[in-house]
This record gives sequence, C-alpha cells and structure tokens, in this order.
Amino acid sequence: MWMGPPDTGDGTGTFCVQSSGEWRQGSCTGSGVEASVWANSSVLMVNNVTHVVGGYFVLGGKNWTVVSAGQQPRLNLSNNTICGEMSINCGMEGCEQVGYMMASPGSHTTFYHGRLDSLVSENQYNGRLSGNQTRSLYFYHNTSYLWVSTNASNMTQLGGPYNVSGTFNDSYGGQWKVNSISKNKINIVGLNVLAGSGAYTNVSKSKSGVIKIGWLEEFRLGGWDKQTGNQRGLDLDNDSLTNGTVYIAISDSQTAGIYDTFFFFNATGNNAFSTALSVSDPNVNNRKFGLNNSNRVTLLSIDPRADRVRFYSDKMGDWADLGDFRMDGNVSVPIIVRSPNGSSASANASINNIRVKGSSVNRIFSLPGSVPNATITGAGEVRIVNIGQYSLGSGEYVFEVRATVGQNSEMLEEWKWPRASPRTFLVDGYTGQAAYVSGFRQFPITRYDGETYEGEIKELYTANWTQAGKYYKAVLAFI
Repeated sequence: MWMGPPDTGDGTGTFCVQSSGEWRQGSCTGSGVEASVWANSSVLMVNNVTHVVGGYFVLGGKNWTVVSAGQQPRLNLSNNTICGEMSINCGMEGCEQVGYMMASPGSHTTFYHGRLDSLVSENQYNGRLSGNQTRSLYFYHNTSYLWVSTNASNMTQLGGPYNVSGTFNDSYGGQWKVNSISKNKINIVGLNVLAGSGAYTNVSKSKSGVIKIGWLEEFRLGGWDKQTGNQRGLDLDNDSLTNGTVYIAISDSQTAGIYDTFFFFNATGNNAFSTALSVSDPNVNNRKFGLNNSNRVTLLSIDPRADRVRFYSDKMGDWADLGDFRMDGNVSVPIIVRSPNGSSASANASINNIRVKGSSVNRIFSLPGSVPNATITGAGEVRIVNIGQYSLGSGEYVFEVRATVGQNSEMLEEWKWPRASPRTFLVDGYTGQAAYVSGFRQFPITRYDGETYEGEIKELYTANWTQAGKYYKAVLAFI
C-alpha cells in the first residue's frame, strides 16, 4: 500500500498506522500505532530499525513487506491484504472517511482496487426507485481481469476473474457486463438494472442503450371534475390513495432513436419495469397499465422527440389534443360512447373527414374507400394506420368523429374534434449551449511606427506576450 509522501527530501516523517492498515501522516491523536520513518534509496528505517527492500517487519499486529524505499516508500500488507478508504455517514457537513482491509484474490505485482459507494444515486427522479439504499461494490483488477465483492474483508465473495465483456451478478439482483478496464477506471453496464436509478428492466429492449425514465403524479390524472372543481386523480399503484408518484420508462426496441416501448414501474420485486407495452399494438387492452383495475389508463402515443408520453383514461374530459406523430406512424383517436343517462353504450365510430390546417391550407379532406372505424362499447379507439397514406402533408389534422347505432348517426361537434400533428421532420426553436473559452492572455502593444493622423490606417508593430523576441506586423485603423 502507499503510505504517503514524507515532508522532507530524505523520506522522513511521522505516521499513525490505523487498524485498517492505513498510514496517516502525523502523530496519533486517538487510536493507532505511531511510527517514525526515515528512508533513502536503499533502506527504510521504522522506529529506528533498518529494513531493506524485500524485508518485512511487524507493526500494529500486522506483517509489512518493504516494496521500495526512497522519498516515496511503499509497503505491502502480508497475505495479499489490501487496504483502502470509504465514505460513510454522509450529511450536510460532509462524509466520514473509514478505512478497510480486504483479502485480495491475487498477488500485488500489478493491481488496482477501489470501491463504488453506491450503484444507486442520490436525489434522482424525486427519490430512488429501489428500496435498497446502498448497493456498494468493491473492485480489484490487474488491468486484464476484474474481481468484484460486496464484502469489505473478502475480495473473492462474488468471484472472478472477469475479463472485458464478462458478466457478473451483484448480491442485490443486478446483472452487469464489464465494458472496459483501465488503471484508474472500470466501466460496467447494467444488463437488467439501470445504474443510478436502481430500476430493474430488460436493458436489451433499447437499441441505442438509452432508456428514458419519468414519473406520473396521480392527482394530475383522470381529467378535471366539473362537479368538485378539482382534478379527479387516479390510483395507479393500488394503495387506495391518489396522491402518489409512479414511475415510467420508454425505450427504442426496434430502431435506435425511435422510441416505441413503454414500461410501467410496479414497485414489486427485482423486475419492476418488466412489463413492456408496444405503442404500436392495435389492441387497446394490451396498452393499458396500472395496478388498480378500476383506475387503469391507456398508452396513446410516444412523442417523436421522445420527451413526452400521452395516456388517456375512460373518464370524461375536455382534452382533444393527441400530440405529435411520425408521418408514417399510426394515429389512435380515443372515443367514449355513452347513452343519454350516462351509462356505457355501443356504437360504430368512424372518421370520415380530416380538416387539414397549415401555413397555406385549411380544408376538409374526405377519406376515400373504407374509412377508419371500430365498434366501441364504453371507451375505445379508432386507429388510422399510416397517416401518411393520404398524402396530406404535415400540419395540424382535426378529425371528424361519427357514431352510428342502427339507422341513427351522430357527429361530434366540430369544436370537439380531436386534433393531432403528423410530422415529416422536426423543427425546434432553440439550440444547445456552446463551450466557453477562458484564459486569454494580454497581448500588449509596445510601439507604433509612422506619424499619427486621425482615421489613417497605419502599421502596427507588437511584441509577443513574453515582452521580448520577434515583432509581429499588423494594421490598426482609427486610433
């Protein structure tokens, strides 16, 4: 282990050796064994006893081997034991540093070790998605092979060695792949768990490797109740309350960057995001989610920008905006059918006409052939497959909705027609932030040549910033 650089050029210093094996420079103020150290290029003297490189001595009840002397002496603990430091009891005033000793799986010829304090980050997504609050891991590697443990005293608990592309399981239910190994960095990728969030899901469902997580606040769901003047709220997590937060995720399961799969976090077991819903599934029942069967909602669409997901419930509401769609995508129009007394009824709902609004067009287009339709009982959808088949161009589409029961037909009032915005491409009115450049040096002007006249362009000679050496010729106007 590295015992710390002495203050003097001769390698002299006073250290306090901790029970964890850590050498702290300075005198002991509490626990520990004090050691006076002096070293030159060939020997190391500890408490006035001289040791050569390769020799060993006993201090603090532990055997130490001298690896090197000089201004930066190095020592090894016996029996392939390594020591390190971890942070615990973190609060507003910082963290307490605590040392540890660990039995390593191999020799100390070339090794590196460290500790990942937690696989689950703090303060993400309005709180952690996992009940486990630590998930710490210890790592040991020799740049080619990796050993992993959750035990601060036994490096071989989880086994190894694992090479690059190898996989290992942590003790919390997570499976990981070793992506890369270097001297000061190990990169691991979750195969069934999302690092940072602690959420378990099938990571292979994402072609890009980027799974996006969000949350829903229950009190905002279900539409506005005109009788009470409040949001209705929906109990999605089945805790008999409508004031909770539930988590969702989306992924691009088929093509990188095209998000088509939705996950609902059910907060049970290690497969919290295990159920994947396809936004393209024509079966409405396969896109419903929620743990309370009477308060389930239906996945409607995933925005092409992958920053917004839309759902709907079977509660009456005033909304009619279906959001953005890909021009070659499917548009689902949710429809509720009720009898005059408010009970569920059945009808054949259809979309016969589309009003197209754009920068230079505002007209109603009658759909040719067999129009999109569906028999709906209570609540359901009429789906338009590949909205681009009508070649209406991008813009805002407003859909005429008709319902037919036998010989009776009724059309939704035009101001209530649902609307959507099919996109052939995306345009946004903002740009990213560029990097800032700092650290400019002053470039002083040392002299002018020629006479000075108002507004005259004259030759300018400047010295470089070192104030000496070669002159650089330039011009300067309106001095």
